[in-house]
Amino acid sequence: MIIAAFVAGFKEAHTLQWKDPAVEIPEDDRQVLVETDCKDKELRYAISYFLAGAWHFPDDWYYDCRVVKWMYIPSEKGGEK
Repeated sequence: MIIAAFVAGFKEAHTLQWKDPAVEIPEDDRQVLVETDCKDKELRYAISYFLAGAWHFPDDWYYDCRVVKWMYIPSEKGGEK
């Protein structure tokens, strides 16, 4: 029962870190982890940043992808940077 409670709490905490880009966007030019809607790509997750009203990817691989959700990259000690 304790393990099940721990797993449930972990899943909830992890889910709460993801943010909806329609509701909230990160600070300009701050790199974040995003999930994209690109099902045809091998990787749906990427590092991205929001600047001047648009999402930007350091790699052109995701040029045609839409950001579905995003989260701040946790620091090594946990929490937001």
